[in-house]
Amino acid sequence: MFTRFPCVDNSIEDMLQYRTKGEPMSPEQFQSPAHKRPYEAFGFTEQQILFWRVNQDNFQEILDDDQTIIHDIKPSSNDYGEFLFVTARRPGERERIAMTFYGLGYHEHRDRWLTDEWFWYQANMFRDMIQQIVDKEEGNEIIL
Repeated sequence: MFTRFPCVDNSIEDMLQYRTKGEPMSPEQFQSPAHKRPYEAFGFTEQQILFWRVNQDNFQEILDDDQTIIHDIKPSSNDYGEFLFVTARRPGERERIAMTFYGLGYHEHRDRWLTDEWFWYQANMFRDMIQQIVDKEEGNEIIL
């Protein structure tokens, strides 16, 4: 059994030779697991992450999921046009993750209507918005 402890100056091989209970330490013991990205809480596919949008069916599945809480649905505008904005939360590793989806509007830069896809971005939740909850049935009536 080694008497010295691994330190910053030691090489990786030296650190791997450090023994606890007679076993060499593996690289996994030195690394903490990577934190999940916020969009992973919503189960986005690689393509949905790459293009920052989900289709209508996936959007409806997200909203209908038991873990999803809808906090806000309102028509508004951004730099691209006027849309319906939907803010929802899901549980993350340490806290709930909020996403805002926008669709059902006219995208001025692309000169087209968005009717079957929703763009998304991670949202910040404020105290007054956390307390506001939209019933899923009401939300579906507004969206559909």
